[in-house]
Amino acid sequence: MADSKNSFVVYTDIKETLDGLTDDQVATLFRGMVDYQLTGSVPAFDGVLKFAFIPIRQQMDRDNTKWERTKAARAESGRQGGIRSGEVRREKAEREANEASASQSKQNEANEANEAVNVNVNVNVNGNGNVNGADADSLSSSLISYLNEKSGGKYKPTAAITDRIRELLAAGYTEADFIQVIDSKVAEWKDDPKMRSYLRPRTLFGDKFEEYVSGPVPVEVEEQQKREETVAKLQEDRSITVEALDAINESIKEIRDGPGGIRAAWEDYRALADQKAIAEQKIENIDRRLGRLST
Repeated sequence: MADSKNSFVVYTDIKETLDGLTDDQVATLFRGMVDYQLTGSVPAFDGVLKFAFIPIRQQMDRDNTKWERTKAARAESGRQGGIRSGEVRREKAEREANEASASQSKQNEANEANEAVNVNVNVNVNGNGNVNGADADSLSSSLISYLNEKSGGKYKPTAAITDRIRELLAAGYTEADFIQVIDSKVAEWKDDPKMRSYLRPRTLFGDKFEEYVSGPVPVEVEEQQKREETVAKLQEDRSITVEALDAINESIKEIRDGPGGIRAAWEDYRALADQKAIAEQKIENIDRRLGRLST
C-alpha cells in the first residue's frame, strides 16, 4: 500500500463504533489505521479494538482497490488518447497534403489557361457524422453555433469546451453523436422551465455525454439495476457484519477464559457486549430487507 496510495478516507459512519471506545482507544485505533495504510500490515489489536478495526480495514481495502482501478483506467485512457491524437494529427497532415496537392494542380491548370481561379474552402457541420476537414476548434465553433440556434442560447466556444470536444473525439465519438445529443436534449428540455438552463455545452458534453448518446435507460431496466445493486450492497454489509460478530464472540471468549474472567476486563466486556447486540440487530435488519427485495 505504501507504494500506491498515501492517504485514506475516514467515513462518519464509524462514529457509532468510536462512541463505544475511550479516547485512548480511539487514538490507538487511528494510529493503527495510519500504519495499515502505510504498511499493509494489520495492527495487533485485541479485545474491542480488534472488532472495531475489521469493518474499517475492509472499507480501506475497498477504497484502495477502487483507487488502483481508477488510476489504471486513467492511465489507459491517457494512452489511448495519445494514440488517437497521433492518428488525428497524422490524418490531418495527410489531408492537408492532399488538399495542397489538389490546390496546386488546379492553380497550374488555371495558369495554363490564363484564368484567375478563386478557391473557397467552406467548413460545414451537416449532422451526418462528417466534419469536412474541420479540427476540434472548428467543430467546437460549429457545434456551439448549432446549439445556440436550436436552444436560443448565446454560448461561446471556450477553451475548456474545445478541449472537452477534442477529448470526446479522441475517445471515438463523432460529429453525429454531438448533433444527436443537442437535438435530443433540446427537444426534451427546451420547454421545461427547470431543465432549460441545462441546455449548455458543459452539461451536454460533460460527464453524462455517453449516457446522452446511448439514450435513457428504460424505467424497468433501471429499477432492476437499482434492486440488484441494493441486494449486492446488503449482502456485502451482512458479510462484513457477520465477520465482525465472529470477532466479537472470539474476543468475549478470550475475556471469559482469561485471568480473572469478565470481572478483570469488565469495561472491555461491556463494550463488546453492546457491539454484539448492535451487530446482531444489524444482521436481522439486513435479512428483513433482503427478504422484502426477493419477493
